[in-house]
Amino acid sequence: MADTVRSSIDTYRQGLASPGPFLARVINNIDPMRQGSLEVELKDGKKHTFKQGDAFAEVINKLHRGHNLSKETDVELIVFYAGIKDKPNTIEENKDNCSH
Repeated sequence: MADTVRSSIDTYRQGLASPGPFLARVINNIDPMRQGSLEVELKDGKKHTFKQGDAFAEVINKLHRGHNLSKETDVELIVFYAGIKDKPNTIEENKDNCSH
């Protein structure tokens, strides 16, 4: 059971040539899109695009990354995390406990 809820606004800047590094979420979170279009890619190559007004739950313990495909608009999403106090919400690709 979650004992803490946190939120942040994540921004993916416009015009970046490549997506960021792969990461994995280790706690549940919901991401409503405030603006722009975000392509989410799983490590296995599957991709899905979310646009302003969409909301989605990120995959848990699976490597993924986001990429703003626009050269003109930043992507902004609000991330709501439901987790355990003092437990990280993300692990990087080369760490243990995430699926490839």
